[in-house]
Amino acid sequence: MAFLLNLKTFPPKEEAKHWAKLEEARRRQGYGPIDKEKGKQTLVDLIDRYITIVLPRKSKEARNMQRHLAWWHDKIGKYSVPKISPDLIA
Repeated sequence: MAFLLNLKTFPPKEEAKHWAKLEEARRRQGYGPIDKEKGKQTLVDLIDRYITIVLPRKSKEARNMQRHLAWWHDKIGKYSVPKISPDLIA
């Protein structure tokens, strides 16, 4: 889920892989989302952004994901991203 915090698009796949490795390393070092209101984004914010920006570009099969996203939106959407843990999801 953390990968949704900082969206980027890259023409070549290798650039995307390189960026992902750097982003993962940055997060392991304790750096969170690059955002003025760091830590204040809720899951609702991310789901809404994903539905608006990413989902329209996906195939119809992938768009069925909106139903699942709506479920998560209702269940734990009010939590800020740093507060979402495996225990909360379970």
